[in-house]
Amino acid sequence: MARFSLIRWFGDLTIRYKLRLAIFGTSALALLIAASAIVPFQWVTARDSLQHDLKTLAEVMAANSTAAISFGDRRAAAEILAALRVRPNVLQACLYARESDALELMASYPPVATASLCSAQLSASNALTAKHVRGSAPVLFDRENLGELIIVESNAALVKALQADLLTMGGVLVVCLLVAFFLSTLLQRLIAMPLIELADTAARISNSNDYSLRAPKYWHDEVGALIDTFNTMLGQVESAERDLREVNSNLEVQIQERSRTNATLQQTLGQLQETQAQLVQTEKMASLGGLVAGIAHEINTPVGVCVTAASTLSSRSDELKQAFENNALTASGLKRFIEVAGQSTDIIMSNLHRAASLIQSFKQVAVDQSNADHRRFNVADYINEILLSLRPKLKNTHIDVQVDCDPELSIDSFPGVFAQILTNLVMNSVVHAFEPDSTGRIQITVRPTATGLSLVYADDGSGIRPEVLPKVFDPFFTTRRGMGGSGLGLHIVYNLITQQLGGSIHAVSTPGEGTEFQIEIKSIEHAQPESYSRVS
Repeated sequence: MARFSLIRWFGDLTIRYKLRLAIFGTSALALLIAASAIVPFQWVTARDSLQHDLKTLAEVMAANSTAAISFGDRRAAAEILAALRVRPNVLQACLYARESDALELMASYPPVATASLCSAQLSASNALTAKHVRGSAPVLFDRENLGELIIVESNAALVKALQADLLTMGGVLVVCLLVAFFLSTLLQRLIAMPLIELADTAARISNSNDYSLRAPKYWHDEVGALIDTFNTMLGQVESAERDLREVNSNLEVQIQERSRTNATLQQTLGQLQETQAQLVQTEKMASLGGLVAGIAHEINTPVGVCVTAASTLSSRSDELKQAFENNALTASGLKRFIEVAGQSTDIIMSNLHRAASLIQSFKQVAVDQSNADHRRFNVADYINEILLSLRPKLKNTHIDVQVDCDPELSIDSFPGVFAQILTNLVMNSVVHAFEPDSTGRIQITVRPTATGLSLVYADDGSGIRPEVLPKVFDPFFTTRRGMGGSGLGLHIVYNLITQQLGGSIHAVSTPGEGTEFQIEIKSIEHAQPESYSRVS
């Protein structure tokens, strides 16, 4: 969080302060890094030099102490150590003589000092601590170790030298920072001044909208190129503003013309919508008229059979009456009449039942299509009634219609709308999906849902091309123009499902493999009239 605050603070600074801080900060950081590397290096170098000098001194004095240790001359040993008075930083020096396996102090410097500094850790011949430096050397004679010489010196001189180096380095750092500050001040003026002038020019243009102003150019660098581009852009804006004023002078006339055009378009649109509504209603009536014609033709067959059977029965009745009146009635003749009468009666009754069934189905479907009321109906039975009313259209084809629906499934909805939807889908398949005399199958699958029912209508016909599929619900779109297609069948289906039933319809198709319509229908208690997006 602090890092982002620092970045935001730096980003809000003016360019001159950014440049000054960048140059000054970079120089200061570079000097600090250099100083932090040089000072430890000098400390290590001076320390190693002091240790080496002290060790060399101990070796020289150890070589001079061979005779004193060999003859046990303590006085001579003390005089040798007394030569260390020329080194004021020496804290203590001790000369030990080896007696058997032990070391015995033979002489020390200064003479009155104890051997505490020398005797501690005699095995560490050379060591550097926080306060002093130890240097030692063995006293040898013909490779025989006669003793040990230890010199302990204060590191005060080393510390003073380091302090002097730090002071010198600090002075150099301050001077360099001052030079960097003045250089950054000078450079930021040279770099920031054109940018500041550019910003001032942009602010004056923004306040006055005077695009004739130009930013002054100082240098032929990247900022100079930016100023040239800015001035060129100002010229283009100035030219565009002149053109805009010319365009605005004619805009009012164009607006008036467009207003008149919009009024005409609105009137035309209203006429088109009215025409479309009339065409949709005409399509519905044509569908109902086709249903009437088909039912009439279908009823004509059983009625004709009934007429033929009744005619035969009437003829035989006349023959029976004549034989009875002429006293020519025989048992065998009466028996043949009874057989003909029974057969004729069976034929008449079965065909009348068939005609009555057709009339009842047609009556229910036709009433529902002309009635906008809703009611609860059995879905499976109603689908069968719709298909029965469509049998005149289907009997001359080789299309097998299969229904998969729970016999107990019912819904509170608009049966007339439901019938028109299913009728239009079946007729769409008959007209578009199958060629004449071709075999095919239509599968209607109905399943209950939480809000109503799901109906999947699928055929295995020719399918719909991908470029045509998104348009199948558009009004007046048809691939059979001039061949009996009006382009309103699926459009009516879409509007009935999405607007009156509050549901949705999706079309999925693969050319050569058939088409599937996935329909969701809501029951009255869940339906809310709304529009759904088409998904193909």
